[in-house]
Amino acid sequence: MKNPQTPSTRVEVIDILRAIALMGVLLVHISYEFAGWGSVYTNPNALHSDQLSVADKGLNYLITLFLVNKSRALLSFLFGVSFYYQLNSFKGEEAKLKGWFARRMGALMLIGLLHAYLLWSGDILRMYAVCGFSLLLVYKWDIKNILKVGLLFSFLLPTCIGIMQQHFPYSSITDAEKIAMFEDYSSTRYIDLFTANRLRDAAINFNPYGITSYMSEILGNFMLGLWAIRSNLFNKLAANKTLLYKYLGFSLLIGVVCSVTFIHVLVEKVLHIPEFTLPVAYLDALDILYKVSQQAIALFNMCAIIYLYSNTTFRYRLQLLIPLGRMSLTNYIMHSVMAVFLFNGVGLGLIGKYRPSVAFSIGIIYFAVQAFYSTWWLKRFTMGPLEYVWRSLISGKWQTINRARLSQLAVQKVPV
Repeated sequence: MKNPQTPSTRVEVIDILRAIALMGVLLVHISYEFAGWGSVYTNPNALHSDQLSVADKGLNYLITLFLVNKSRALLSFLFGVSFYYQLNSFKGEEAKLKGWFARRMGALMLIGLLHAYLLWSGDILRMYAVCGFSLLLVYKWDIKNILKVGLLFSFLLPTCIGIMQQHFPYSSITDAEKIAMFEDYSSTRYIDLFTANRLRDAAINFNPYGITSYMSEILGNFMLGLWAIRSNLFNKLAANKTLLYKYLGFSLLIGVVCSVTFIHVLVEKVLHIPEFTLPVAYLDALDILYKVSQQAIALFNMCAIIYLYSNTTFRYRLQLLIPLGRMSLTNYIMHSVMAVFLFNGVGLGLIGKYRPSVAFSIGIIYFAVQAFYSTWWLKRFTMGPLEYVWRSLISGKWQTINRARLSQLAVQKVPV
């Protein structure tokens, strides 16, 4: 069977972008979710501003501005890009593509389920698996239609859902359950970690508003990624500096204006000052601004990396991240392994004990460790450990990934 992701078919900048997106996801999660500060569904005191230092508040501002949901959007966008390369490797063999991709998404769903309940319920792989099947229905569409429907799902529909939530609030968890969840994450019993993950998953990922908005954004970004690679956007931006500068300037201006307005009014005022209230119509407008900023900043982050990659000096440094991007599944799951070990009660139990700024610093160090480890691993093996498991599940047999062993088999002309 064809291998749609052999090293020769991979594009360096895509792997670099994937590594950067993973870094953003890690820094958001470790600073707030893992450390027990950012989510009202774990630490009931998370939004009390008097608990945070000036440095923590400043960090929160920057993370919200440039990373929260923006890194996730970029990661989803890159999934659609990768699908295009997989599609090309099966040209003329549509039946094989569909069968292979169905097994690929099924295996991803299995890995996601294990990740969500055994490690951390913030898992995104299950949504990727479900939305991934939809790409098989749209990949033959005209690129203009893919763009239109992608914008519908990534922006318009989630915005409407957010506005609906303002007018028809839905609470999926009680205050007592929030406190119990935080205690379960702090517990030294693994069964309590499982219970907390199950409760958090139902409350956040599978409440009516959460699941529809989340899935819509992911599917929309998949389609935007497919549109971008089919329309040759990456090559156009790399070859046309004027176009790249326009994308950079426009996306940064729109993203910052919308995001700063959202942060200043909603996060700093509405959530932290009880007597500060806004009409629902204003909250609707803020929701629209936030959705615009999410897409605009994600676009800016992508264009900024493409710009840096075009510079020889920066390109060399960015290329150090390629192995990390190639091992994205392994490194994503290892975020949660690290979090359980450091923050949950079954590990060192540091949840709620360190400020977000300290947790952020730990995240930077851990990202550097992952970059080093990924480089070391891929010098010896053709893919990451979980990529190996994933590929083996897809093919139904264990793969040979040891480079030394593959060289021996090649000399002996033994098929693998």
